[in-house]
Amino acid sequence: MPPILWIALVVILGLVIAVAVFAFTNIHNRVDSTDDVAVGDCVSVRNADNDEVSVRRASCGRDEVTYYVASASDLSRSRCPGPAYDQVSLSGDGSLCLSPNLREGRCYEIGSRSAFVDRACTAIARGSNTIVQVARRTAGDITPQCPDGSRAVGFALPRPVGYCLAPPSGTPT
Repeated sequence: MPPILWIALVVILGLVIAVAVFAFTNIHNRVDSTDDVAVGDCVSVRNADNDEVSVRRASCGRDEVTYYVASASDLSRSRCPGPAYDQVSLSGDGSLCLSPNLREGRCYEIGSRSAFVDRACTAIARGSNTIVQVARRTAGDITPQCPDGSRAVGFALPRPVGYCLAPPSGTPT
């Protein structure tokens, strides 16, 4: 077989493998039902233009916004542990109650649905949204002592964590 055919065969085989790995990773990380995640796992949530929500398993140490699964229910609508938790209905069965996994020093835009979106601390909020900076994060304490000008927000589930949210002070630390 001529060398050019070998090269073409290797390139095609490489592309097929890359597509298969990409497809497997996307299918493997997709969350369609409560069976796909456990309480305490981290997920990322993306809203599509048509208001459909895409939920994927994610690393809790990821740089972009992730959420902890605080509770899961086989019902499409169930009560979350409190009003600060975000509720997501899954495309398959059930719903998740989520608490944010925010990074100290980072800035986020909070919308009407209380979803957090990573933003530059110098960003301008859209519409009625608000930009906040995490002035402090406390593991194991849902009522942190916050500096003046910030407010405490705490989540007991899946593990206690508290945040001090303040107006942005410029560049994140």
